[in-house]
Amino acid sequence: MDSAESESTFDMSRSGDSAPWPQRLNRAWLACAIFMGLLSALGVGVTAKALIMGDWWAAAGALGACVLLGGLGWIGLGMGGIQAIGLSRRITDCDDLHGQGTRIPTRCAGALTFAVALGGAGVYGIVASGSYFLGSASSLLPEGRGTDGNATLLGILGLVALLAALCVIVFRPRGEVRIYSSGVSRVERRPFSLRAGTVDTYRDWGDIETVIADEMVIHSGGVDVRHPMIKLRTVDPIEPKARTKFDSDRELTILAKMYVAEPNMLFELLHRMSETPAARSIVGTPAAREALRPPRLRARLGIDRSESAGNRTNRLVP
Repeated sequence: MDSAESESTFDMSRSGDSAPWPQRLNRAWLACAIFMGLLSALGVGVTAKALIMGDWWAAAGALGACVLLGGLGWIGLGMGGIQAIGLSRRITDCDDLHGQGTRIPTRCAGALTFAVALGGAGVYGIVASGSYFLGSASSLLPEGRGTDGNATLLGILGLVALLAALCVIVFRPRGEVRIYSSGVSRVERRPFSLRAGTVDTYRDWGDIETVIADEMVIHSGGVDVRHPMIKLRTVDPIEPKARTKFDSDRELTILAKMYVAEPNMLFELLHRMSETPAARSIVGTPAAREALRPPRLRARLGIDRSESAGNRTNRLVP
């Protein structure tokens, strides 16, 4: 199916399954992301100015801060609900013992962005500490904090941030969701757990009673971080060894935010195939990938404005 001719639908009526869905944009997080992006752009100017003046310590520190702020801005976009702007090229066809299917792997961008942000913070801390002890004319330490103890602490925190960045890359979640005309498979790779190996949890459509939209809300002070979840309620219990801490006896949980597909579109596809057996015929064809294509960002913003105004939009075709 040609992408120019395909329809990307966004069914607003599906929110009846769970009130928080469809996942809406969080304007506060988006505003924070834009603010961080502006600070990062300002950091680029500071870095360039330091390079022109030949102050290499200040340039390195400013670059680290710039990377940190840029990474935080990118993370803020995801927190704001913009998980995917277009259709990921990593969504591909697969062919295995369950037949032909559509493979949706876990996203790398989130973990890598977080690691880069930590790396920027680490570089800033180490450079600020090093410039202080080497007697650089430009101090990257906060005003009034230029003491041996503060410089040492900042250097240690910088090393810890770099180590944390390495851990984020090494221990990031790995796996995929595979959708077949016969069922759904959640594949988890656990190279560093006590149950190391690959765990493939498969359920055929006949064993899936319903597909439920849910979310996990993490409260941190006055900020709520929402993680969309898709639960497959099954007839038969899930084997204890195959469960994650988010699963229950008869609910297989897909943490939608972890995967490269836009969460709303992934839920729509799974829900439609669960309710309409005829829709499963598109699996293994280009139409299955196109069904996961998110609406254009302008259309998504329009949906969010309509939702905020209380005007329900049943279907939107960008």
